[in-house]
Amino acid sequence: MPVFLLTNDDGYFSEGIRALREELKSLGRVITVAPDRNLSGVGHSLTFSMPLRIRRVDEDFWTVIGGTPADCVHLGYYVLLDG
Repeated sequence: MPVFLLTNDDGYFSEGIRALREELKSLGRVITVAPDRNLSGVGHSLTFSMPLRIRRVDEDFWTVIGGTPADCVHLGYYVLLDG
């Protein structure tokens, strides 16, 4: 079964990421990691100045407190997927 790592820059609460997540579930496991707020325009930024916290929202759905979309990809791949 394929595993998808899904993130966005609009935050974990956005309707778009939730709708896409539901559609992808029919194709495989979906690990969703998204920022705790809208961060449009800073997608490639990484956080180095403070520790990041990751919080479970739902099964296989996480948010990164204070993190950027790029932080979400890094934490999703290297921590949650043990890449």
